[in-house]
Amino acid sequence: MARKICVLTSAHQPFDVRIFHKQCKSIARAGYEVTLIASIDKDGVHEGIKFLRLPRWKNRFERFLRCSYAIYKKGRRENADIYHFHDPETDSCRSPVAACREKSRLRHS
Repeated sequence: MARKICVLTSAHQPFDVRIFHKQCKSIARAGYEVTLIASIDKDGVHEGIKFLRLPRWKNRFERFLRCSYAIYKKGRRENADIYHFHDPETDSCRSPVAACREKSRLRHS
């Protein structure tokens, strides 16, 4: 069974060049199961990457206040081996998600 990697972003577009095209697709080609949690219209699979929907926030303030809980809930359900958090807004949920599952976590600076 392939290792699961969960990439989480609240600020970037789901098809961001760095996140989706360079990172997620490369990881999937290497044989990993990849889930991208981002602001997208609906859950689904695209080019072998599983997408999970986050709401589209009206502004940065709303995203800062509400995204941590939404990301925490989605990330925890994934039970990934590795979690990669892309945004400062996700810092507050980074440790609880991974700690609940005793998994590795990365933060993109």
